[in-house]
Amino acid sequence: MSKSRLTELLPLNLPLPLDLECWREALLRTLPPPITGELTLFAGVPLKVIISFDQTGADVLLPMQESAMSSVSRHKPVPQGRVELAGGSLEQLQRLVNDTIAMRIKSFRECACCGRRVPQELLGSLNGAPACRQCLQGRRFLL
Repeated sequence: MSKSRLTELLPLNLPLPLDLECWREALLRTLPPPITGELTLFAGVPLKVIISFDQTGADVLLPMQESAMSSVSRHKPVPQGRVELAGGSLEQLQRLVNDTIAMRIKSFRECACCGRRVPQELLGSLNGAPACRQCLQGRRFLL
């Protein structure tokens, strides 16, 4: 059976080197729940950090989305840094992850209706003030 050009282009889903698997397991114990994914970890609700593992290291990404007013939400993660297996450490990775989570939480805004702090992408506008999706739900808008 011959391989197609498409299967040659697809990355192999190889197991991580032992040290990287240890890093991944350590992060699974410390990241905010829920955590989904295997080689790419998505942590928190709302999403607070993305960590993507490959054979040589881990990339940490800051999740960003378009506004709640957009009909289609598009994730646009912003790279925050990479820790290489060669020369890097779990402590460096944890520091980068914690800094990214702190940056994400700092970007949250307060809903003028209920006072909760929510990500920018979950805010709309009600009478010119920022309002979360829960506060906007069920409201009628006249255009």
